[in-house]
Amino acid sequence: MITLFTHYTKANTAIDKIFNSGMLKFGNFKEVNDPRESKTWPFKFYCLKADAKPYFEMDFFNQVHDFIASRASVLCFTLNNSIVDSQEVNAELQEGWSNHRMWAHYGDNHKGLCLVFNRDTIDSKIKATHSSKMIFADSITYTNSNMYDMSNREDPYMLQFEAFLSQGISSYMNNHVSRFSKELFFLKHYLWRDEKEFRYVIFSDNEDEEYYVEMDGALEAIILGEDFEERYLEDIMSISESFGVDIYRMYTRGWAVHLFKIDREDVSGVSLQGISYPTHFYYELLYAQACSTDRKRKTILFDFLDNGAVKILE
Repeated sequence: MITLFTHYTKANTAIDKIFNSGMLKFGNFKEVNDPRESKTWPFKFYCLKADAKPYFEMDFFNQVHDFIASRASVLCFTLNNSIVDSQEVNAELQEGWSNHRMWAHYGDNHKGLCLVFNRDTIDSKIKATHSSKMIFADSITYTNSNMYDMSNREDPYMLQFEAFLSQGISSYMNNHVSRFSKELFFLKHYLWRDEKEFRYVIFSDNEDEEYYVEMDGALEAIILGEDFEERYLEDIMSISESFGVDIYRMYTRGWAVHLFKIDREDVSGVSLQGISYPTHFYYELLYAQACSTDRKRKTILFDFLDNGAVKILE
């Protein structure tokens, strides 16, 4: 079974940068949108002996934060929701591509697109391309507490001052990051839980280097947002042909999410997803509305006298 990653972006970003280069770019950790990560972290220095006091400088706090943030590059994906097996929850709403909050925040408020990747392929490409670097990969742990559960572990924000001085910031912090990568890079507040984030972090001594991963062979599909602007459609159609992947468009009707494949040929149809009807009493006809591929609502008739035939009414 193929497992998938999804990545939301704006249409012009996808066309001008991602598809133009054929690669996904890692972003700088200083530019992540969670201020708890991008701003100064709550590091503390403890001294084993008081005679180290004259060597302490207040700027050490900024140096430590900048050392990590400037050397960490991050690439983020969305995972499928793990809570699916409930009759009260539509399974398609649990797919990574149907995360409405992600469409609003990162998909240009439903005007952008969602790239669907083969998780195993993209994972292999990242690790092969950057094998000489320190790479961390994991899903985000979301918590509503102020700190990570440290009942059985050390504080990731406690730095031993004498060792920091003797080893130097580079050696000491490289070891510290390697030891506490989970707590430093993969912990976010519970309010971000709907992002279902999985991220890759490359940590390198070269803070000016940029990192990319090729999409060829990893891209599975392109999904357009509900309000995707038609002026970009021809470009996306051409791109999909060059990458050999299909394009889909997402529509929402009530609680139901519809995914229509887009072809160059003019193929029309409707989706019956989300339409339910009672069976505990007798009736012969049912009128409802369905979502069509041309983004219009269509009135349909369920004719139970005609073996339940579904008819589109014009």
